[in-house]
Amino acid sequence: MSQLFDSALVLLGVADLIARLRLGTGAAPWTGRAATGEWIIVYGGGLGAAALLAGAPWVGLSAVAVACLTLSLACRRIFGFLHLRGYLSLIVTAQFRVAAVAWLAYFTATAEIQPFGRALLGVLTTVAVLVLPIQLLDNFLLQEAACRTGWPEPAPRPSAPSSPAPALRPRVSVQVPCYAEPPDVVIATLDHLARLAYDNYEVVVIDNNTADEALWRPVEAHCDRLGSRFRFFHVPRLAGAKAGALNFALARTGADVELIAVVDADYQAEPGFLAELVGTFADEQVAFVQTSHDYRDWTGSPYLTGCYWEYRAMYGGYMRSRSQRRTALTTGTMCLIRRSALDQVGGWAAWCCTEDSELSVRLHAAGYHGWYVHHTYGRGVVPDEFAGYRRQRHRWIYGPTQEFRRHWRLFLPARWAAPSALTGTQKILFAHHGLRELVTAAATLAVTATTVALTVFLALSSPGPRVSPAAQVGLAAGALSGMLVLWPLLRRVVGCSRTETTRAIVCRMALLHTRLSAGLAGWRSTSGTFRRTSKFPASSTWRKALTDTTREALRGVAALGLAGWALAESSPGSPLLLPAGYLVIRSACWLAAPALSLSADRSLRAARPGGRAQHAHSPRVPRTVRR
Repeated sequence: MSQLFDSALVLLGVADLIARLRLGTGAAPWTGRAATGEWIIVYGGGLGAAALLAGAPWVGLSAVAVACLTLSLACRRIFGFLHLRGYLSLIVTAQFRVAAVAWLAYFTATAEIQPFGRALLGVLTTVAVLVLPIQLLDNFLLQEAACRTGWPEPAPRPSAPSSPAPALRPRVSVQVPCYAEPPDVVIATLDHLARLAYDNYEVVVIDNNTADEALWRPVEAHCDRLGSRFRFFHVPRLAGAKAGALNFALARTGADVELIAVVDADYQAEPGFLAELVGTFADEQVAFVQTSHDYRDWTGSPYLTGCYWEYRAMYGGYMRSRSQRRTALTTGTMCLIRRSALDQVGGWAAWCCTEDSELSVRLHAAGYHGWYVHHTYGRGVVPDEFAGYRRQRHRWIYGPTQEFRRHWRLFLPARWAAPSALTGTQKILFAHHGLRELVTAAATLAVTATTVALTVFLALSSPGPRVSPAAQVGLAAGALSGMLVLWPLLRRVVGCSRTETTRAIVCRMALLHTRLSAGLAGWRSTSGTFRRTSKFPASSTWRKALTDTTREALRGVAALGLAGWALAESSPGSPLLLPAGYLVIRSACWLAAPALSLSADRSLRAARPGGRAQHAHSPRVPRTVRR
């Protein structure tokens, strides 16, 4: 039985890695001889490794291979919208993760180990079982874009954007919320809005809580110069941060306005932004259209390049998958919202750090739907400092946990749920959006703490159970495949080079601590602080760069030191190799944060072409706003 589990683990671990690497390179054959070749390469590679490392237990190995192949073929018809290479990657990943949990449970039950060690293994097994569904859904949403044969066009737009039909010319209020922003950045945003290829719109600028007149007076004067289409409001004290500003503007929006567009203060819109999207609202059930976030002034900087492509991964994959299943999200800028639907659901939620995606939940629950359009209609700026990048991501992660804790009754089965128009699929995906960060944070904390205790226990105890080379290779291959989860998406869909993809993956690793702290904060409270992203040029130093990431650096060094001690105490087949490997991966993620922070500091010091303009007036402004 032990050889059976080991064989399954190494076969599927190696197959998972092969499938993921092949998905990220070359064409995607899925018919004829090429299709047969894919099956042979993926499963044949895993089978060969299993035979070599598991001592060739042919009966058990053949049973595992036949079972995996049969399951793969049986499910193929269900996923007909996936090309073969993509389908193989998804199905093999799912099979490996199930096999890894099964192996861990079997090892926990049968290993000759003291009760305390078995209890620690039991904790790891329990956590692995609980997070498995979320991991499988996460992997699908991240990978689907690289696995599909194509996307249907969900949101038809006018064929002649410059001259849409009269019936599709609703009045639009473009609302630009500002708080302590650099005047020249906002002025550039307004100049781009003045050049929109659409005539039935207004622009409302709401500057709230900015104490320094030197920041908002130039913007007010520029609105006057741009003419009556532009209105400016300065509100000295206004609760609710960005949501409060948007509610303020909504209350002062004329009755003839049918659509609300939200544009962040640093986003420079393309001329076709309104003209090419208003036609979508011919369908009365469409409540919003969200376009892709995009960014400028990032070329020439390794740090900003990594950040840029890490941002783009979400919009190349996750957002498209959600939109395909009518669970699209509004994400704060470059979006249009039906004014009547916004009024119907009560406006913007001032209690939530992500008032944008929270609005999506209420609009879908009210029976509307929205679309994500994978096209760039405007570009903003990437935070110059890693601290700003991390602060922004904390808000994006903490906000969905607030949404889940406020709206969880909407996501229950119909018998117990709060009344809504949500379908079963919508409930699952909206629940997943907020619950995954809560569960992932708690699970990672539990696994890391348990792994540390298990490492110390195994290192100090007498020789314990042995772990076969097959199991070690299978788990290592699966772990490496998991670290490359963005590789196919970035390479095949987003179009990154290998270097750009590597930088984006490092950025994702560096945000591990931020994801965990934001997810754990979601367990503690539903009220939070709006952590603004400063648009002013940063003036970092290497000391500040390291100080900002002290916690990550200390944890990374400690994890690496503990892993080194465990490896020194281990021998071939020692169970210490597994927790040591986990700690090495965690230390790499933690140490990526100070490395990225130093990279940002180097970018700030270096002259980069096309960089952001320097501002003569860069006062100290608060970076948080209490809600």
